[in-house]
Amino acid sequence: MIWLTCKPLQHAIERAHSAWLEGKIDKTGVMIHNVISEVDMGTPIVVREIPFVKGEDENLEHFEKKVHAVEWEVVIEGVKLTIDEIRKEKKHGSTEA
Repeated sequence: MIWLTCKPLQHAIERAHSAWLEGKIDKTGVMIHNVISEVDMGTPIVVREIPFVKGEDENLEHFEKKVHAVEWEVVIEGVKLTIDEIRKEKKHGSTEA
């Protein structure tokens, strides 16, 4: 599986799509993670798998739209979880982040 943000990836959607067309993978995914100095290597906050669907995802433009829709859902979920964690830390007086 090729995760779109597992490592510093350029053209990740296209590469995952090509790998699927070549029969190397059957799903990909996206993740929201904590930001650290190494690009795309922070602890995951939200991870979502995206299965390829035969008869739908052969078209790269269609697949890109599908991935971007999932990305927006994951961004919103990740932000909510992070805000909840910050509120919890403030409530309990924690200064660690």
